[in-house]
Amino acid sequence: MALPHLLFVHGWAYDAGIWEPVRSRLGGPACTVWERGYFGGADEPTPPSGPYVALGHSFGVMRLLRERPQGCIGLVSMAGFARFTAAEGFPGAPGRVLDRMLLRAAADPAAVIADFRARCGAPGTEVHEVFTDRVMEDLRRLRDGDERASAAAIGAPVLALSGGADAIVSAAMAEASFPNAERATLPGAGHLLPSHADWCAPRIAAFCARLRR
Repeated sequence: MALPHLLFVHGWAYDAGIWEPVRSRLGGPACTVWERGYFGGADEPTPPSGPYVALGHSFGVMRLLRERPQGCIGLVSMAGFARFTAAEGFPGAPGRVLDRMLLRAAADPAAVIADFRARCGAPGTEVHEVFTDRVMEDLRRLRDGDERASAAAIGAPVLALSGGADAIVSAAMAEASFPNAERATLPGAGHLLPSHADWCAPRIAAFCARLRR
């Protein structure tokens, strides 16, 4: 069975290249890939008017919940969340962590990105040119944003994929974001879940197949 059109949205501190292993493992389906442009030009085309499945990694899921074009028939959340910082009844990260990141990023965004990537389980990856305004804008959205109402009203099935050793998004945060989602967890995997394409892709394909029944 052919996959529906797919919309890929990467998370903070990464670019659209993060999706290449998953796209390749899925067999190169028809897709739209959003590029936020932290390290170059932004490119966020509108997906076709027909049905599509949205796939977001980390902060990319918050972006999809806020900006989701019409036609979405399913959402795949890969280490994603509807809110990042803690709030009453929500087990998120302390807001002061984002405050510190914002202060540091104003002076040295590349260092903040490198530290974050190391926590994601990808140490040693370097960035050079950084578009600081976009990095800072989305850090503020991570600190202040709340898309829980959009998640509750999504009106489409959700598949929530998680890493069992994710140092960024806890299992409690993911579950509180999407309490009714179908779930799967890869033991030992960190936050950079799209790099585990051999595990993720079959689950994405099976989810898409169920949507078409």
